[in-house]
Amino acid sequence: MIEEIDSKDIQKVIKVVGIKADRAVSNDERNHALSSLTSRYYEIYRKNIKDESNLIFQDLEVEIEKTDKALYKIYNGEKTNNENGSEGIFKGIIDVVKTYGGSDNKINISIGSSISEKNLLTNNTSLYYKHGDEDSSTLPETYNGLGYLNLIGILFEIETKLQELYEQPADINILYIEEPEAHTHPQLQYIFIRNIKNHINSHRNKLNKEKNKYLQIIITSHSSHIVSECNFDDIIYLKRVDNNILAKNFNSLKAEYEEDKKRGFKFVKQYLTLNRSELFFADKVICIEGDTERILMPAMMYKVDKTQILKNEITIPLLSQNISIIEVGAYSHVFIPLFKFLGIKVLIITDIDSATKNNGKYKKSHPNKATHTSNASIREFFKEDGLDDGNNQFKELIEKKNEDKIKDNIRIAYQVPEIEGDYQASSFEDAFILLNKDFILKNKDNLYDYGALKKFNKNEINKDCYKFSLNKIEKKSAFASALLYFDEEDDNKAWKVPHYIKEGLLWIQEL
Repeated sequence: MIEEIDSKDIQKVIKVVGIKADRAVSNDERNHALSSLTSRYYEIYRKNIKDESNLIFQDLEVEIEKTDKALYKIYNGEKTNNENGSEGIFKGIIDVVKTYGGSDNKINISIGSSISEKNLLTNNTSLYYKHGDEDSSTLPETYNGLGYLNLIGILFEIETKLQELYEQPADINILYIEEPEAHTHPQLQYIFIRNIKNHINSHRNKLNKEKNKYLQIIITSHSSHIVSECNFDDIIYLKRVDNNILAKNFNSLKAEYEEDKKRGFKFVKQYLTLNRSELFFADKVICIEGDTERILMPAMMYKVDKTQILKNEITIPLLSQNISIIEVGAYSHVFIPLFKFLGIKVLIITDIDSATKNNGKYKKSHPNKATHTSNASIREFFKEDGLDDGNNQFKELIEKKNEDKIKDNIRIAYQVPEIEGDYQASSFEDAFILLNKDFILKNKDNLYDYGALKKFNKNEINKDCYKFSLNKIEKKSAFASALLYFDEEDDNKAWKVPHYIKEGLLWIQEL
């Protein structure tokens, strides 16, 4: 049996109110969205005020016949000639706004009057920005940036919506705020999210204590700045899969980490909170080890794009895609459960780290003598293949085909023999040097002066790139910066991207 239920009955059980993303704030002088919000706030405030507090409105009726200056003082909580004075209609919301202004009070507003006739308060208030303590030091609302207009507008709307909920609450009350980051620079986003929880909690406690009702707040956002300041356990991740939307919380991610790897979950949680909340909004991810790759990766992506464009073999360039580059050191394997949880395409670029193994311990080795890799990410990636059980692990890695390096939409890339003979590199630096000897020789004086390389002769770079990279690179970050500085557009004078990185970038470029 189907029975139609009246919406009023539903709203006794659950009521949803919200602040939409398309808020009506602009710098147009004809737009006074914030001023209209003060009128709405006044109406709600006046309706819900208790009888014993009506003195403020008695004062208002008297002072409305006087100058706008007196009304200004009434609105903003400053004392008038009346001995009793008043607390101020908008003092509460102004104080709330001030708490979002930081220690230097960048957000300091006042409510001025534009009323000219008795009993015409509604729709006749204007919002101004205060500059200094003098009444004359004010500017109209349209004279400030959209970020501040947006933030103040949200706060006024929150107060108004919550007053409406308080007047006629349901058993469950939900307030949603869509994309508070709109028009707002990162610092204001941080200020908003740091303050909003305490702000809402004060209303939630009041509603629960006085009305025995409950309040839930939902914030939707595309801002990594806002997410980075949120409690990790409060985040719900939404992802479109085909025509469906999946909603996940991070308890399910925690379950992906085995009992002996709970430390890994804690590490990922801290990393995301402190560094890379942008991962929640990326379509693809490139994991790199350190400074060298971080400095050079955008340039290498550009070079791959350029080559593909010239060959007319490209759909969407790498630099036009939503790809996040994160520096994870030797811990990329710790992030694999997270990547699977997010359902994004991932390229892990790491070093093969040639080594020998004796009594269960790895020792750094020349690639020509290596039997193993000491790289934990590579070993973990191929763990199910039993790679770590063999004595000839290093050779197995080199011989792996590209398709064997892909698992669950995650690809690992490490050094493979470059175009010159059968030489196998151990790190980015010796792979790069092998492929770009001519570039380094042409620029060796510049590289000396830049502090990137120590003095060397031609025989040293030709003899052994592994030893050359170990002994002649002065500082890895300086070496990487120098490569950017002395690179040229002319293909005959430009350096080339190592083969293993190029292969990986071409893979992640694919849609």
